[in-house]
Amino acid sequence: MVGAPAFEGAAKEDKDMIQWTRSNTLALSREKCYECRGRGLKRMRGTEDVPCACVLRSIFRACYRKFRECAIKDRAMAQPMLEYSRGKGPKLTWGRKSEEFAADFFLVSRRYLTLREYELF
Repeated sequence: MVGAPAFEGAAKEDKDMIQWTRSNTLALSREKCYECRGRGLKRMRGTEDVPCACVLRSIFRACYRKFRECAIKDRAMAQPMLEYSRGKGPKLTWGRKSEEFAADFFLVSRRYLTLREYELF
């Protein structure tokens, strides 16, 4: 493991990154969820609607499934892909998408999970 995890719990502070709407959360929610009753959003006192825990678990499961697929894949089989990029510098760049996703998932989990959550992960 490279470096020590941050364990700042910053995810709790970044709730404004996504604008949660019913159309975003409806398909991700559990139909029989007690808290949101399958709507994906729950109303908190004095605040706007927030995503239900069942929606956040669904998002995590999808990302974790993809992470496991990327981690299991043989690195020799991972093919570099050429893609266009914006901005200054070269317009074409090479990358290995599955390895980049796995690395991003690992780093984000280190950055946003608490110590207890990270040990469980």
